[in-house]
Amino acid sequence: MRVLTDGLDKELARLLKKRRVSRVDIATAWATESGALDALEGHRKQRKGKLVVRTIAGHSGNRTTPDALERLAKLGKVRLVEGKNGVFHVKLFLFRGDLTPLAWVGSANFTGPGFGSNEELLYETKATGALQEWFDRRWTEIGPQPNQPATYCEAWEPPDAPMPGVDGGANDRPSVITFVQEGTRPRPYVKGNGRRQPARGVVRIGGDTFPYESAQACLPIVLKALQQRDQGFLKRCSEDRRFHGRTRHYIARSESGLGTRPSREYAWEICDGWWLTNQTENQLKWRLICAAADVAGLKIEVNGKMWYAEKTARVPVGF
Repeated sequence: MRVLTDGLDKELARLLKKRRVSRVDIATAWATESGALDALEGHRKQRKGKLVVRTIAGHSGNRTTPDALERLAKLGKVRLVEGKNGVFHVKLFLFRGDLTPLAWVGSANFTGPGFGSNEELLYETKATGALQEWFDRRWTEIGPQPNQPATYCEAWEPPDAPMPGVDGGANDRPSVITFVQEGTRPRPYVKGNGRRQPARGVVRIGGDTFPYESAQACLPIVLKALQQRDQGFLKRCSEDRRFHGRTRHYIARSESGLGTRPSREYAWEICDGWWLTNQTENQLKWRLICAAADVAGLKIEVNGKMWYAEKTARVPVGF
């Protein structure tokens, strides 16, 4: 059959459509936000809900993220697993549809880096019999988990340090910027006025989670995080007309380039010598976040729902 090494998220999207896949079984050491997850959701929408996904996911070190589990649960069923004698480290993907069943087996986890930026290898084969038997047997061994993934998601905390090629870090390539706003549980905290206080919400990019206490604080958090992943990001933003006002620029290489009064009361240094004006209303801040996501090639999710371009004139409740 075939050996797949590059653009695995795009290969997945093509396979789902071409073979009219109606059932996917996934066994992975970790699951995070990814273009592959976007592909599954898009395919299910095209098939008007006629896609069922079963996922067996390991979660060693809290590398598997709540956002990914919740999205996978909406596509079918999820069962979390510990390895029998160590870490659960399987990477297996089984596809059934109108044509002959296929399997992918190899090195790629169901993560953003695994199906995006990493150098991985997956072998595609039609010899799925033994692989499907193994998955079905393991699925039965784990058994129903009525309180999962909710229990894991509620107790989840970000890993102490990123694991290269798996989750948060400068080389991670997320596919979604996720906002979880006030009223969700558990509540994040930020430091303010010398004490810990509830945050308005958190923003998640790749494997990193950033609490924010206000819309004013959220915009530079997003811009800095994306710049750390792509050193050309802020330069592209500065050249994009959506970051230009009538008489000023919202992002510039120098403080004077903003066209605002030269005072830190009116401007912040984001990082790497780039400056951001803070003389903007919340609606404009949200528009700039949406524009930044577009420049970075990312989608936006707010409280579990995708936020599409036609909605950018509105501001999410609580932002």
